[in-house]
Amino acid sequence: MKKIIFVLIFINFSLCAFAKSTGFSLTNTFGGMEGETGGEDFLQLAKTSQNSNFVNTTELLISDRISAKYKSSFIDSRFRIDIFSSAMTAKSIISTLNSEFKGFVGFTPADYITFYAGNNFFSKFGLDGAYFAALDDTPNYGKILKSGMGFYSKVNLGDNANLKLGFGVDGDFLFNGNTFKLYSGAQFKLKNVICVGGTYQNNSFKKTKAGGFVSLDFDKRLVANFGYTYNNTDDDFLSAKTLHSLQASIGYNFTELDLPLYFYVDVISGLNNQYLKDGAVKTYDGNYIPVLFASKIGYDFTQEFNAELFVKYTGVINLSNSAVLTVFPSVTYRVLDDKDTLIFGVKLISDASVSNGINRIAIPLSWKHVF
Repeated sequence: MKKIIFVLIFINFSLCAFAKSTGFSLTNTFGGMEGETGGEDFLQLAKTSQNSNFVNTTELLISDRISAKYKSSFIDSRFRIDIFSSAMTAKSIISTLNSEFKGFVGFTPADYITFYAGNNFFSKFGLDGAYFAALDDTPNYGKILKSGMGFYSKVNLGDNANLKLGFGVDGDFLFNGNTFKLYSGAQFKLKNVICVGGTYQNNSFKKTKAGGFVSLDFDKRLVANFGYTYNNTDDDFLSAKTLHSLQASIGYNFTELDLPLYFYVDVISGLNNQYLKDGAVKTYDGNYIPVLFASKIGYDFTQEFNAELFVKYTGVINLSNSAVLTVFPSVTYRVLDDKDTLIFGVKLISDASVSNGINRIAIPLSWKHVF
């Protein structure tokens, strides 16, 4: 354990010299925090049944995320390497290490058009109206492009409006002719008024997904995003498929009004008990409707010190033992002109499929350094 911690800390400081010598934008995030460091939370305790005690499901988990960006008038690129362990133990540190590479490269041969290729475009092509502020994420169905190859264009329509559009295909079809994934979308933005956009995705001409999204833009402190999705299957957000869903993300940041407070609320709900399978509409046996609710409230005690409370609920209405509730209070400390950010918190999770009450506790922590 000590060896791997030393190696990852050494990577942190080595990247600093590299960034200064090449001019690339580099970020390194080290620790154990799901969604931030590339691996799972640092320490995890869990129950296996209603009457069981909390046990340590893994030993301490250490992971590291290295992110690099480069952009010029011709090139737009981003790469990310995650180094993590699924079951790091003192006896088998090296054997449990894994790594994952994601990234893309864009080339602009002429004004207003850029060709992209990569295995993950992250949230670069997410529509404004599809963004969830409490979750700080954009679902795949709300992205113009997700991965593979495609073109993207942004055209300014005068001083106060612009149009974005893109079209692409997933790279898998080059190696498997039976798999074909199409991604496309467009967004019109009238500055300081409104954003309106939509996406269309198709998997092997059988699994169509489409969405329409709106974002109010008259106040930069306000978040007011709304959307509709046909064939919502994104299991990172909903725990069950649904044929039709509505979503909303609302909130406000009061920090520019001399009140260091912000809050956001996200909601997704299916509209009926139907879902799509292999191009055919199916109906759940019960009147099952998947839902998600998330909220985040934060307070800046100083410019360096912040506290947040994040709450998330997912479940299926009328389906017993489907509810999962997460309560995550955390503190953030920023130092050295925001070049270093330290996050520490405690996750309390109640999964009704396991037992009543809290049945999982996680301790996430991370150190992020911007070079």
